[in-house]
Amino acid sequence: MFIRQRWKDERLAFVDVLNFTRIELSPFMYGDIWMPDLYIVSEKYSDFHEVTVRNQMIHVYPDGTIQYSARYQNLNVEQRV
Repeated sequence: MFIRQRWKDERLAFVDVLNFTRIELSPFMYGDIWMPDLYIVSEKYSDFHEVTVRNQMIHVYPDGTIQYSARYQNLNVEQRV
């Protein structure tokens, strides 16, 4: 499944002089962005989908709105490796 979160951080607002709809951040910058601590109460085990890097994306909009998307895999205990 995909997890999508959206929140506003006015510290990241920018003046849109180049007419960008949004800016996609480099994965190297993800650790520098504050993100809400999301958890799913009923999960027993889960993992983020990874190939060579985590399958996630962060967009920043001119008003400081941040949209986070990630592919998430909920595994049963029998499926764990």
